[in-house]
Amino acid sequence: MITAGLAIILSASVILADFRGRESTTRRKLLNGYSDSQIMQGIGIQSVGLAKMNSLVPYHFFLIWMLSLLSMATHNATLLALVRDYRRDWVLRWMRQLLMFVNLALSTVSGVFVLQTVAKGLDKSTLPVACVWKVDGEKSPSNAGLSYVGTIAAMAGNVIIFVLATWYLHSRKQKLYRIVQIVGWILMAAVAIGAAIRIILLSQAFGHP
Repeated sequence: MITAGLAIILSASVILADFRGRESTTRRKLLNGYSDSQIMQGIGIQSVGLAKMNSLVPYHFFLIWMLSLLSMATHNATLLALVRDYRRDWVLRWMRQLLMFVNLALSTVSGVFVLQTVAKGLDKSTLPVACVWKVDGEKSPSNAGLSYVGTIAAMAGNVIIFVLATWYLHSRKQKLYRIVQIVGWILMAAVAIGAAIRIILLSQAFGHP
């Protein structure tokens, strides 16, 4: 989460430098490394989670999904700052597009498992998350409906943001460019902060399993 925080702050710094017409070559190179690490981290952690779904309990699987949402939001924030670099090189642009699609696909699959877990009230179960399709549901807690809607909203939001990010990555038009950068960065920072808070609240290290 520290790396994600640094990436978000650095992306804001690069965007502000662009507004002022100042060079930010060093910061861009550093941010590019953070951007790569965030999207690869998201893909990697979700791949491991799905590969081990026969042994991971829903609690840990949900934490993995939240970490992937954090990395996705952070990557999108860096994309807003570095989009000009990708637009200049079609190879880098389409490689980034492919990685974004893979990340979205993994997030959607993971989200379906989380959704099924919430729907059956198995979020506190000690059974492997793969069992959510095989066992009957338990009595759902009072806030199950809110969790269900929230999970669907997160999945739908990921798809919408992916579509917008794809348009932003490939569009050559500069209309509303600055506004998109500012609004997009604020939105992605808010999502990242929300995911980080959720992870901290769920973490056993803070005494709230």
